[in-house]
Amino acid sequence: AFFDRDPDPEGFDHWVGELDRGVSRMDVLNGFVYSLEFSNLCARYGILANWHVSEDFNFEGTSDALSAWYVPEGEGTYYGRTQIRPSSGPGGSGPLTVTGGSLGLELHTHNPTALIPGDSFWGSEFIIKEEFSPGVGGAVVITVRARLVGPVPNGVVLGIFTYDYRSEEGVRDEIDSELLSNDANGHRDDHKEHVLTNYYDDQAGGEGAPEWCQVEGLDLNSFNIFTIVWRQDSITWYVNGKKVREVTGTVPYDPQKVHLNLWAPAAGFVDAYDGSLQPTANPADNEVFYGQIDYVRVGIISSLTDIQ
Repeated sequence: AFFDRDPDPEGFDHWVGELDRGVSRMDVLNGFVYSLEFSNLCARYGILANWHVSEDFNFEGTSDALSAWYVPEGEGTYYGRTQIRPSSGPGGSGPLTVTGGSLGLELHTHNPTALIPGDSFWGSEFIIKEEFSPGVGGAVVITVRARLVGPVPNGVVLGIFTYDYRSEEGVRDEIDSELLSNDANGHRDDHKEHVLTNYYDDQAGGEGAPEWCQVEGLDLNSFNIFTIVWRQDSITWYVNGKKVREVTGTVPYDPQKVHLNLWAPAAGFVDAYDGSLQPTANPADNEVFYGQIDYVRVGIISSLTDIQ
């Protein structure tokens, strides 16, 4: 019942032996509840059992907790063909706002600050101010319930990711779950019902280590739960509680911030790009496309012994 599996003989014999020698049922229960396996199982479903919840935003009724987030401005706010909207100034996104219990991400086809009118889109990005790292023997669990709000044309990406760039070395760390409208719309039959996962570890460039993960029945225009479990020596991705990918060995380790964004990639991101989606120089022709974030939870654990 606790681990969603039949007992293994060795474990079963161990706990029966503990009861036989007088260990209380409560102590046995604690052995289950505070185990790493139980925490991992809960994390698959966005439940942070025995974890310190650093951030928990359900975006219901209030924006008070949004002070922990910010809108990036200046250098590093251009993705593909998209300029991220600043929080102020012409066309700015303003303070983060919640509508209908969800945080909204917007992508405009008209960028009022474009140096060359009509050369770029006007997108959204929100970042948690705090940095997170799994530490030795610990883990970070990031759970986001999100969707693309259809209809969204081909060529749009909703990103859920961690990121750190070290300018002095020219390298970055990153862990991604990305929702591609190309996949949501069935633009490519072999990638329908897929989510894109990726990571970078001290990389100066390149495409990282991308992998498309199929989830039967996945509809990216409906709310789904995307979870990343990041440890010192592994990364595991889940969608709606199902493990879709795991990598072990050398993975990012340096502290990173959690990002959410909506943007239109350039042609170099072949699988996400669509040439039929183009920006406009005329504000009267502006179109707006949306993504929604229902909640974000970031849980951290420093080590297993810390919770026993």
